[in-house]
Amino acid sequence: SFRELENIGKKLVEIVDRNVEDERMSKLMISFENKYYQIDNFLSDVLSKNNLKDIENQLKLAQVRKNTSVLILMISLVSSIVLGIGITYIVYKSLKEEREHRELLVRRMIRVEEQERKNLSRQMHDQLSQDLSALKIYLELIEKEMNQNQEQKEKIEKSKKILSSLIEKSHNISQLLRPPQLDELGLVESIKVLISEYKEITDCNYTYSKPEQELHLPPEYSLAFYRIAQEALTNIAKHSQAKNVIVFLQKKGDLVSLCIKDDGVGFNYQECLKKPRRRKEDRFGLGLQGLRERIELLGGNFSIDTAPNRGTKIKVELIVSK
Repeated sequence: SFRELENIGKKLVEIVDRNVEDERMSKLMISFENKYYQIDNFLSDVLSKNNLKDIENQLKLAQVRKNTSVLILMISLVSSIVLGIGITYIVYKSLKEEREHRELLVRRMIRVEEQERKNLSRQMHDQLSQDLSALKIYLELIEKEMNQNQEQKEKIEKSKKILSSLIEKSHNISQLLRPPQLDELGLVESIKVLISEYKEITDCNYTYSKPEQELHLPPEYSLAFYRIAQEALTNIAKHSQAKNVIVFLQKKGDLVSLCIKDDGVGFNYQECLKKPRRRKEDRFGLGLQGLRERIELLGGNFSIDTAPNRGTKIKVELIVSK
């Protein structure tokens, strides 16, 4: 009804005040309403506190899970780094040992090869050359004792020329295998003799800076230094048009270095490497590239600093263990 609609949304005491005149009933209704609101507030507070505690517990649990995940991630990351470093170190150590072992085998091979060259060179120098020289002397004696037969004399002369050629070839082969002066004089004096030979055939001014005492090096090392000096001085005499040449040999601790510098026309080293090597132009069949490879096999450093119209500087360094 219209009256009932008016009562919607109003407090209970307002409705009672209007419809019920009894003061006692009004007080009871007010008391009931107060109790109702107290219970309602109490229940709301309890529910609110319980929800906050649940939320707080969930937040704590989420934080614990987050910290645990971060810890696991950090442990995994550190473990991966440590494992990676360990594997890298093992691989590096293995490769280093393999390289050192390979270098040791190469040096042993070079040393054995050098000893064989040395023995063969000595045999060529001491035996074959002497035998050929003796044979040439016998031919000269026969030539003197024979009658002046022109045909026989020409045959003997041809035989002598052949013998002279054989003696020269045996000497060259001996030099190629291992120069005898290296064992007789040592490296320092052998380079000095080599420089003296080139002084006679060129107009260059040579300066030789050397140690005060002879260097006692393994045979393969002394031969490598000698071949570098030989090849460099040969190239200077043939191509450089240099006026001044400096040869510097020194030893500091275990490091032995040889430096040869000229003020000639220089050359394009990279272009030279691309050209095929010609035997006629390479007296010893070695060349700078072959010498570089030999130095690197011995564990040394080989460098060429040159350019057209800038001269040439060749430097070799080898560590010689005691």
